[in-house]
Amino acid sequence: MIWQKVDSALASALEDTQDMNASQFDVLIQTFKNPGPSEREYLDKLGVPRNSQGPIFTARVSAKDIHALSDESWVRAVRLARKLQVAV
Repeated sequence: MIWQKVDSALASALEDTQDMNASQFDVLIQTFKNPGPSEREYLDKLGVPRNSQGPIFTARVSAKDIHALSDESWVRAVRLARKLQVAV
């Protein structure tokens, strides 16, 4: 696990995780460039939608997947997604 690639909110959530496979997190995955075929295959296995373009993707992944993603050289960052509030 490369902790420098994970934001503080996600790091905190991961520290509180009991089951690495059962816990699911909504995350933003940022890559250094648009993924090539092997990277796209990896993202497909995680359930990242194909309609995601560019170097930023959203996904719901397990803590175990986050650990694996952070170790990939083509991944720049993994951040905990936040729910947007409607401004009134």
